[in-house]
Amino acid sequence: MATAGEMWGKRRSQLQLVAMNIAAVASFLTLCGVAKAQPLPTFPHAPSSSAGDELRVDAVGDTLPDYALARLGTNRFRHPGHISDIALSHDESFVITVGTGNTVNFWSLPGGELLRTFEGPAHWRGIDLVAISPNNKLVAVATFAKGDDVAVFDRETGKELWRDNAADKFPPRIDNDLAYKGSLSFSFDGDLVVLACESQVFYWRAANGAEKRVRQGYPVLAYDPVSNSIFSFEKDGRDIWKESITNGTSKKAWPPPKEEMFPGGITISSNGRWALHVRFRRLTPENREQRRFAFVINLNNGSVAHTWEYGDQQWATHRFIGTQPFLVRGIAGNYEFYDLSRESPFDAPVFVLPYPRFTNLRAIAPKRKLLIGTDANVVMPFDLSKREMFPSLSHPDFIHNAWFSPDGQWIATERAGEFRVWHARTGKQAWEKRDRSATFFGFSSDSSNAVLAGKDALYWHDPQSGELKNTVLLDKVLPRVETERGPFAYSSRKEVYACVDGDRLMLVDAKTGKQCSEGNWNRNELKHAQFSPSGNYLLTVAEDGNRNVTILLWDVRRLEAPKQVHCPGASVISTAFDARDGYVALIVQDKHTRSRRVLHIVELATGEVVRKRLPGDESSTYLHSVGFLDSNTLALAFYELHAGTGYYKSGSVLIESVNGENQRPWEIPRFRFLDPSSGLLLTNDVINGKVPEVVSFSNVDSLKKEVPVDLAESQLASLWDQLAKDPVTAEDAVGRLRAVESQKLAVFLQSRLAPVSVLDQVAIRRAVAEIAAVDPDAVENARRRVMTMGVQALPVIRRVLQEGVDSSTERLLRETLRAISVQAWTDSEEVRALRALRALSGNRSREVIQLLTNIATGGTEAKRTLQAKEQLRLLAAPARSQ
Repeated sequence: MATAGEMWGKRRSQLQLVAMNIAAVASFLTLCGVAKAQPLPTFPHAPSSSAGDELRVDAVGDTLPDYALARLGTNRFRHPGHISDIALSHDESFVITVGTGNTVNFWSLPGGELLRTFEGPAHWRGIDLVAISPNNKLVAVATFAKGDDVAVFDRETGKELWRDNAADKFPPRIDNDLAYKGSLSFSFDGDLVVLACESQVFYWRAANGAEKRVRQGYPVLAYDPVSNSIFSFEKDGRDIWKESITNGTSKKAWPPPKEEMFPGGITISSNGRWALHVRFRRLTPENREQRRFAFVINLNNGSVAHTWEYGDQQWATHRFIGTQPFLVRGIAGNYEFYDLSRESPFDAPVFVLPYPRFTNLRAIAPKRKLLIGTDANVVMPFDLSKREMFPSLSHPDFIHNAWFSPDGQWIATERAGEFRVWHARTGKQAWEKRDRSATFFGFSSDSSNAVLAGKDALYWHDPQSGELKNTVLLDKVLPRVETERGPFAYSSRKEVYACVDGDRLMLVDAKTGKQCSEGNWNRNELKHAQFSPSGNYLLTVAEDGNRNVTILLWDVRRLEAPKQVHCPGASVISTAFDARDGYVALIVQDKHTRSRRVLHIVELATGEVVRKRLPGDESSTYLHSVGFLDSNTLALAFYELHAGTGYYKSGSVLIESVNGENQRPWEIPRFRFLDPSSGLLLTNDVINGKVPEVVSFSNVDSLKKEVPVDLAESQLASLWDQLAKDPVTAEDAVGRLRAVESQKLAVFLQSRLAPVSVLDQVAIRRAVAEIAAVDPDAVENARRRVMTMGVQALPVIRRVLQEGVDSSTERLLRETLRAISVQAWTDSEEVRALRALRALSGNRSREVIQLLTNIATGGTEAKRTLQAKEQLRLLAAPARSQ
């Protein structure tokens, strides 16, 4: 250890350097505009792309990977995981971040480019604290998990100089008022590394980790780098002592409070002049309510410079930041800054900053006029001169929801009530809106409007500017907002909004706000709702208290009778429809095993499972997301867990056909949201902490048309028979029919796929009216005739119910309506026709279009008629822009 004289000599010389920086700090204190800040560099915008562009860049000019069209925001200043601590270099040229994982990341300031990364041992699950030496040459880190290590690295080479695995285990310091769990720092001369925990202080020689010492104390301990001293409570909690590490001398730091109080936290300012001291006091022995006191102590004379008092329900944080420190108080949605260099620093704050943008204020860079904050895994610099975040580098690290416009030009994202709209082809943010009461977002069918759903209205915005174009009031105030995906859905194709009111599922016309339909619903808690791209089907998922899911598939055209889908499990992780109303895919989590997730492929025509994909042999790998690239091709995203730690280690994407064949890897990061209509997906690389990237799958090799096969007439007839059998057998037949040459298949199906005959509406109306007859035999005979008319009778029944009938007739009509709806799911000939039409998906031959046109002339409510019309619409749609 250095002698007291040597220590004082070093300290005096460095205090002189501090004095020389007072002018720079003073200029920083002119936050209200007295001094003009130096201009900060700006980032280039991404150039407008054209078809022949080779170089793709994001909104700040960074190069994109080959697979990506755009990046929603930027990867600058983004730590791979949650940030637990940062360190600002003493020359303000870079910031160091640590947190989830074992990496130490260096970011340029203010640009945010990743300068370098080095890794700690593989067993580190996370790094809790980081500090940098006064000469910027050494970096110290501490982790409180799996070993309780302290290590020091050489900043230039990234080499680990030494590491100490403390046998005594570091007890993390928990201090809610001071908002951190311990402190790691270098002494003022850079000679020592000091870790202050809840009841111990450890210190080592910074250069080699030698001469480790441990100082025990009463919670809570604090370290002052300037005087190289430890502050701690006595065991009775009243007196606070200051003990020098240099020579071991100790003395009382300042007088205890006059009243009996419980000890709280202590922290010391970076210049060694101020202490922040927290204590608690109960109002009376009988009254358990506590008052909290934050004392600001002037260490030059031990006097109390200021006191704040808080009640039980009042929230506030206090901390020192900066080399010439400010005291920052977080209260009532603001950060208040108090200049401790002034004579009367606590009369009023010199600066007040609202903090909706970042949750933790970490440092001040006075030369650059920047506050450095963090939010989750993003470092967020705030330009004090302009009073704004500079630059706008952030994007939510975890998107709760995403929506694609039908034309593929816009993407909307949401996280915790923050809605943002992005240009899908450039990744530049167009506008944003913060509204925690909003429930859902969507785009109109022509992509000219963005629709935001509130609890009592729908708001139509211009997608380019965010300008409010129209407000559509709803008939009812919608009941609830819950879960990240939410029990709300919007169909861009149908301009219909789905929500739940009690035990009823409601459909609302998004253009008028009027309720247009409703259906019976069970009373389990609705967790998820999603329309198919066509808007013809709606999937709803509910959960009960016993970890059971109820999955219902609604044909929106006859909402009265949903089909229950049998996919047992504890929760639904991911769902996806194909663009042609063929399938919905669901990833369902097992009730008992976290890593066991089963993929179910469900046929929309019947609601039956046609395929299951069970987990592989690797129990550490599990499914995360699913999406359809086309009507017969799936993309599956996987996570792989680290066997030792249980943390995410890596991920992958696999392409395969609906029946599980033709598997191949897709070299892109994992995705979470995929839209078959626009041909776009958003990556979800949470392991590496990167923002979502927009990927087009229009040119994926596996989607190319395969060489047609030639089957004999007898083979085709056999496949036609299989289409009427169980869903698994029928699905195999659909796959084999897809491979048949288009003209031959169309000619074969021409005689078998006849349009549904259009029934006489007058005859239907007469039969429905006879259900109101007095004679029971006549009523039963009328009901039997209406049932044979099938789905074509549904519009007439609905109109009669709207006109009003007596209660007994209404009951009979509703029973008939429901029975017809149920029958529509199980009509074997109709189901076979839908499966045959699915085999024609994407086929643009003249013969197929003629066949579809013929079928589309049939009864308007028949499923095959509606399916043929939908196929024709998709075939007529222009090809997606690349």
